[in-house]
Amino acid sequence: MKKGFTLIEVMVVIVILGVLAAVGTPKLFNSIAKAKASEVPVAASGYVKLQDIYLAENSALGNWKTIGYIAPGNGSTENFCYSQGAITDEKISREGLSASLIGWGATNLVALNECGMRSWWSIEMTPSSQNSVSFNYNLSYEPCLAFTSNWQIGNTLIGDCANATQISASGSDDNNFTDKTDDGADGKTDNKTDNNTNTNTGNQSSDKQALDAARKAYTSCTHCSNEEKERLKEAWDNAKEKCKASYGNASCS
Repeated sequence: MKKGFTLIEVMVVIVILGVLAAVGTPKLFNSIAKAKASEVPVAASGYVKLQDIYLAENSALGNWKTIGYIAPGNGSTENFCYSQGAITDEKISREGLSASLIGWGATNLVALNECGMRSWWSIEMTPSSQNSVSFNYNLSYEPCLAFTSNWQIGNTLIGDCANATQISASGSDDNNFTDKTDDGADGKTDNKTDNNTNTNTGNQSSDKQALDAARKAYTSCTHCSNEEKERLKEAWDNAKEKCKASYGNASCS
């Protein structure tokens, strides 16, 4: 005569399976998200190497075509799309680089666990000396740090790949570059900011473009999580404040 399982034995098995599922499922989802995000650091590293070589040979930064960079999937994959950000000219001389510029960015087209859609990974290039540039690996959303090591929260692109605009994560003006020089009078370092008319005009135009991109990113985020909407709303509010500082309240909404 065959003996079946008792009710207690069945319940014990169910409890064990439940515990295993509770422990294993998050790890499984985390592994899947990491696998999806793995293309980003590889693509970023390739860009930095090519840009660094071009800078050393030409004392200038170039756009993707100039330096010979090709983004994964020619700019779009199943999980990410890529943008060359602020460096759209054929090249920018190192001497003419007076502010940080983002020349590479990737945004996720799918949510990666807590890392919501349209988060940005960006490469920011900052003047560090007369003939060199520092490459900063920046992220727009803290939960995304779990999937790419050696990145930090900082200035990134915002919007979608078609109209990505450089914007500060803190809402500060990325286009004002402070030059620290010694005036020789007191031996102290003084901060001098270039406020010529052309720069101010360019900053104002950039402020409006950033506002338009931030507004579009927020209003088009119809299927985003609440956290993602809050992040985009904060970026929109920051862009409004920057725009108001340049144009006044009437022109920025």
